[in-house]
Amino acid sequence: MLFPLLFASICFASWLALPAHTLLYAAMNTSLNAAMLLLIELILFLVLLYSAAYMMADAHLVSFFALLNAFAASMLLLIIADS
Repeated sequence: MLFPLLFASICFASWLALPAHTLLYAAMNTSLNAAMLLLIELILFLVLLYSAAYMMADAHLVSFFALLNAFAASMLLLIIADS
C-alpha cells in the first residue's frame, strides 16, 4: 500500500451538548486528508500566483485577495474537519 491509512481525531472543544448528541470542534488527520491538503495547497498556490499577475492593475486588489484567501481557508477547513 502506497499510503498506509492512519487515523487520528483531535477534539478541541465541545460546541453544543445535547442529551442525544454532542457537537464538537474537531479535526481528523488521515493519510487521505494529508494527500488532499497537498493537492489543494498546490492548486491554491497556482491560482494565487496567476491572479497576482492578472489583477496587478485592478483597484480592488486587496478585497479580491482577502476574499480569495478566505475561500482558501474554508476549503482547507472542510478537508480537515471531523464529521
